[in-house]
Amino acid sequence: MTGIAARRVETVVFDLDGTLVHSLPDIHVAVNAVLDAAGRRTLSEPETRAMIGGGARSLIVDAFAATGAAGGDDEIDDCFARFLIEYEANPAQRSYPYDGVVACLEAFATRGLKLAVCTNKPERLTRLILCGLGLDRYFESIVAGDTLAVKKPDAAPVLEAIARAGGRAQTAVMVGDSATDAGAAKAAGLPFIVVSFGYSRLPTRSLGADVVVDGFDALPAAIEWIAAQ
Repeated sequence: MTGIAARRVETVVFDLDGTLVHSLPDIHVAVNAVLDAAGRRTLSEPETRAMIGGGARSLIVDAFAATGAAGGDDEIDDCFARFLIEYEANPAQRSYPYDGVVACLEAFATRGLKLAVCTNKPERLTRLILCGLGLDRYFESIVAGDTLAVKKPDAAPVLEAIARAGGRAQTAVMVGDSATDAGAAKAAGLPFIVVSFGYSRLPTRSLGADVVVDGFDALPAAIEWIAAQ
């Protein structure tokens, strides 16, 4: 933990993939269906995991680069559209909330905290997953990769998520798993809590987070620590 300015915590903004939900299994199946249809080799699950974080179109670009010649814009666009169809068919079939997520969200809701999701995943998919896993009822706002004209690590989606939840940036905290989340939190001027079990391409302890947690059972204490500084 590093020193941060004192603040009340009224709003918590969560990333989705690799933070709230282990979504890799369904993403992996969908991207491999696209690659197979394109006549390319399929990816291993660790390969797919390393490509998550920049949004769905970025995933397709990286998948093509890893399995042969980089696709042209038209081909990438077509495969991105196919990926969305494949993924939307079963976005929460194999995915699940991480241990302790539901209990943590329940506790935060009881305390009156405003909760928001800010992800680079398309909004329709985000809502399908949250609804399919029964998590949608906890969040006052959802800002996704296509909600605004920009994505994380830009500050705008995070600040919009806070505003739509009825919160203020001065009393908000962000929870995520990647450098993208760390950059967005920094740009928005928020304390950042990183989960150590997500999909970061870099060591989580190198992301400059104010707190690192190894599970959701540690998150309430982390937020209390931030509020007490």
